[in-house]
Amino acid sequence: MEKEERKEEGKEFKEEDYFKKRIEELEKEVKEWKDKYLRALADFKNYKDRVEKDIVFAKEEGKIEVILEILSSIDNFERALSSINDSSNPENIKEGIELVFKKLNDDLKRIGVSKIDALGKEFDPQFHYAIERKDVEKDEDVGKVIEVLQPGYIYNEKVIRPAIVVVGKKKEC
Repeated sequence: MEKEERKEEGKEFKEEDYFKKRIEELEKEVKEWKDKYLRALADFKNYKDRVEKDIVFAKEEGKIEVILEILSSIDNFERALSSINDSSNPENIKEGIELVFKKLNDDLKRIGVSKIDALGKEFDPQFHYAIERKDVEKDEDVGKVIEVLQPGYIYNEKVIRPAIVVVGKKKEC
């Protein structure tokens, strides 16, 4: 009987060694996975920070590009204002201001900004902001923009400022 007990004790001893070894292996594997997870988490945080910095940089570069375009127009306005003192001909002054205005509009087009064509168009709340309705003589003008008080603008197919308009309505009798 003692032999059987020893065998069982030996068997228990071997099983205990096996389970201890298996626990150590699993703890090591858990530690490796945890380390991989923490590294991936740190890599993702670094990536996220880098992308955020790139976005801020790109925005700043875009702003600088627009500022440079505006500064060019401001320079032209300054030249036009200084020419007012030199010129007694109002037609020359008007022509200079029109040239500056055209350049500014060209600069806006170059960076993707375009004016909303509103006058005579069907009222569309996506592009127009109506602040008044006026009676119109013609039935075809009902629901259409009859006056533009402030132009609207689109940037890359997105309305950045709706046109402020007056819309025609049928005359009430």
